[in-house]
Amino acid sequence: MNKILIVEDDKNTLLGLVEILSEEGYEVEGADSAKKALRTLQKENFDILLTELKMPNMSGMVLYDRS
Repeated sequence: MNKILIVEDDKNTLLGLVEILSEEGYEVEGADSAKKALRTLQKENFDILLTELKMPNMSGMVLYDRS
């Protein structure tokens, strides 16, 4: 099964997405900022990175470039 990292700065949306995908059987982890996502990516490997594009401090595109 695919391992997914979701990056979303709205905590309610993040929790909802993690819950929905987890219920579908995916292994899911969430991060509420790009900075936290980068730290997580340094420790673990993911098959899919699903990120919001517009976030404070670092956009989703910059996150993709750095991951």
